[in-house]
Amino acid sequence: MVFGLIRRKDNFMFRKWILFLVVHSVIFAHNYYQDFSQKWSNNKDLAFKPLCIGAKDGLWLIGADKIAIYDGKNFQTFALSQRLSAPCFYVSKKNKVYIGDSKGLFVWDNDALRHEVGSPENVRFIDEDDHGRLWVVSDRTLYSRKDNKWRKFREAEADIRGIAMWGNRRGAVATDLGVWLLHHGKRNYFMELLERPLGLLSQDVRSVVIDNSGNLFIGSKKGLNLYDLRDTWIALTPQEKLPIVDVTCMELAKDGTLWIGMKKGLVRFRDGKWHYFASKRWLVNDHVVDIVCENGHVYALHNEGVSHLYSKNITLQQKSDIYQQRVIERHKRYNFVMDRNLSVRGNVTSGKVGISDNDGLWTGMYIAAQAFRYATLKDNPSAKTQAQEALSEARSALEALHFLYKITGIKGFPARAVRHKSEPEYGVAHRDWRKPENPEWEWKGDTSSDEISGHYFALYTAYKFLPDEKDKEKAKLIAKELTDHILDNNYTIVDVDGLPTTWGVWNPENINHREMWSWERGLNSLQMLAFLKMAHYIVGDPRYEKEYKKLIERHAYAMNTINQKIVQPYQVFHDTQLAYLSYYPLLQLEKNNDLRRIYLMSLNRTFRYVEKERCPVWNFMTHLFSAKSSAVAEGITTLEEIPIDLIDWSVDHRHRRDIAKQPKNKWQQDDLAQLPLSYRERYIRRWDGNPYRLTGGSRGMREREPTFFLFPYWLGKYHKLIAD
Repeated sequence: MVFGLIRRKDNFMFRKWILFLVVHSVIFAHNYYQDFSQKWSNNKDLAFKPLCIGAKDGLWLIGADKIAIYDGKNFQTFALSQRLSAPCFYVSKKNKVYIGDSKGLFVWDNDALRHEVGSPENVRFIDEDDHGRLWVVSDRTLYSRKDNKWRKFREAEADIRGIAMWGNRRGAVATDLGVWLLHHGKRNYFMELLERPLGLLSQDVRSVVIDNSGNLFIGSKKGLNLYDLRDTWIALTPQEKLPIVDVTCMELAKDGTLWIGMKKGLVRFRDGKWHYFASKRWLVNDHVVDIVCENGHVYALHNEGVSHLYSKNITLQQKSDIYQQRVIERHKRYNFVMDRNLSVRGNVTSGKVGISDNDGLWTGMYIAAQAFRYATLKDNPSAKTQAQEALSEARSALEALHFLYKITGIKGFPARAVRHKSEPEYGVAHRDWRKPENPEWEWKGDTSSDEISGHYFALYTAYKFLPDEKDKEKAKLIAKELTDHILDNNYTIVDVDGLPTTWGVWNPENINHREMWSWERGLNSLQMLAFLKMAHYIVGDPRYEKEYKKLIERHAYAMNTINQKIVQPYQVFHDTQLAYLSYYPLLQLEKNNDLRRIYLMSLNRTFRYVEKERCPVWNFMTHLFSAKSSAVAEGITTLEEIPIDLIDWSVDHRHRRDIAKQPKNKWQQDDLAQLPLSYRERYIRRWDGNPYRLTGGSRGMREREPTFFLFPYWLGKYHKLIAD
């Protein structure tokens, strides 16, 4: 082997070069399918109750006295000359629309229903075999029509729930007593497939569909069977990751996607993966009555309305553009970027941007996102407008961040949040709200380490990436006053009462020698070292580097960082965010290999505990310093999974049998999964929340601001981890 001849020193350099290539290689993101949802409620949107649905060049809603056809933009409504009671819908292979009802079979002709003479009454289901023979179920009897002649096949001694026809007069009937296969001979009869071990899961069968290869899908009370019509049965249950088992209906789309309606949600099986859709993010109601598919669109009927799910082939860049516009339109309050509290459930134009517990932290993350965005786009001639927008957004948010310092009257001490006298919350008593000399405003004190971490990271990225000296000087001024305040007050931030805030403590006396701070020892050591390193980079004051070295050499702060991630007896999830906001600048700025080795030990240990979360921030930052390309791929998957709809709908997955649950203990009484759910399934949380929770949400009364997508996306773009 040629490489075997490389001398040891050269081999070390070769490995370093390979590592450089891995760390700095581009992970190409591709177009992906983003799920979207559209919902129509009977009362608010449709003004009538659809009794059944169909699809032909759009969605058909069949009501008692009208039919509404949706072409993708608008509904066109047709009044019916006679009332329908329990209609069913079918589109033939010749593209003819049939509607069955108690009075027989009808065909849609010239925008009206025309009765098919001689058809049986009480038509409940319609299908067609491959020889053009039309089949209908009338009550419990199966009929066929060929050459305009109706023939009775046989009456079933069971309640029929659906039919699937194929070939030449071959078919299956879903009943409450199993699956019945059609048999033709001297006598027509049904061959009954009943519940048995290693066979049919349940006799309570609700739906049957046949695929192009002649495999029969059977949906029942206990799950899903796949049967090859000979002797092979496959059971698809929660052990095979079917989310729930109580099937109500099924539909096989032309692209091979299987859709399964449930009493508690809608399930998609595509490309070998199960996807579960539930909650008002996706559906009008979780109970699905019927499903129809057409050209990549699926429509689900509920007693309360109709849901429309579809996927668009987009890029993460396009998704970022959607979110960016959303921030500008409805997530700003005095240039702080925060969630929007809704006054009407699910209506994103209602309500207003809320006053948060820490306006500065998430506004700081937005500054960083826009700084990375500007740095990524500034040299791209085709993205000048977007680059200037990013610069403008970063500047206005930085000005808002600066206001948090100016309002307190304490040099270097920031408020957590502010409220103006024009806002209804102004004057509401709370121990943390202070009244400054300026009567126009109130500000919230007891500022914590969360805010300070976000502020420093924002100042670091603003100073590094914003081009104008004026912007850099502002970041420099804030960083100097904040750092001097911390150092002049013995590594604490001091409120108006002259005392350190509850969590703004980083001094060795507490961190190293008081039991109550033992959990924060590693994290607060990591934070303080990062604060000083960033401050020295921005301000250039040698005092900061001197203090940095003192904390390492006299007080073991670097060593403290190794075990900063605490997982027993429970985790504090937002602490991971504070750690990564420290790892990134610290490992960028520290050049001493001995210290870097310690910090990397800490980083890699932390990542072992959080890797399962698939958080793009943790994954991208870890990869930048430890070359974990698989982590980048997982992070990109998470960015793809985040829903376009960021309304915080309530979700509840406790009923799901495909999810392994964590045992509860005295420290943890929440319902938690062993592995985090997909982002499309969980309630909308930033990356600082518990990703294992099975319940949560605010009943659609809040829209999350999308910085938790924009920040990792532009971080990844800047570092060439994402190309789209």
